[in-house]
Amino acid sequence: MTESREIKIGLLGYGFMGKMHAHGYATAGYLFPDMQIKPQLYAVAGIGEKDLSCFAERFGFRKYSTDWRTLIDDPEIDLIDICLPESMHKEVCLAAME
Repeated sequence: MTESREIKIGLLGYGFMGKMHAHGYATAGYLFPDMQIKPQLYAVAGIGEKDLSCFAERFGFRKYSTDWRTLIDDPEIDLIDICLPESMHKEVCLAAME
């Protein structure tokens, strides 16, 4: 097995697609044991604080926020994964690129 580097994931959205992406990141090492980059579920953003906190705990995210901008502005996050409704993709993507 090769040595890997961690990359901190900021996941925006925790609906069906957010669940699938979080599961994919969490299990990627089983499918690709020689990955050079190890995804770390670092932060998640969404609406509904109670459900969001349960999701964050279940998947092992270090933190969560009800404001997606918090993740965009977090210097610890290496990668933003947008799993929000399509109507929000453009605004969030442009903000993340800045």
